[in-house]
Amino acid sequence: MIRMASPMVHHTNAWLKPSIKTALVVGSLLTVINQSDRIRSGPWNFELAVRIAGNLLVPFCVSAYSRYSAQRTATPSDSGNFEA
Repeated sequence: MIRMASPMVHHTNAWLKPSIKTALVVGSLLTVINQSDRIRSGPWNFELAVRIAGNLLVPFCVSAYSRYSAQRTATPSDSGNFEA
């Protein structure tokens, strides 16, 4: 018997991978803009690590939520538009 992949697995990959890419690009830019002076000037501490993690987490959450909600409301003929 041949099993077909669950639509949820494809659905998850369709928004998760692009969201990670977006978080890395946007989060890196935010880190350079907002934290570059602290990164260059002194030793890293827990507060700086939390700020950098926040710079990555916020764009991931926004991208993941917007892609996920767009896919949930898309018609089956539109589903190919959200794959990156």
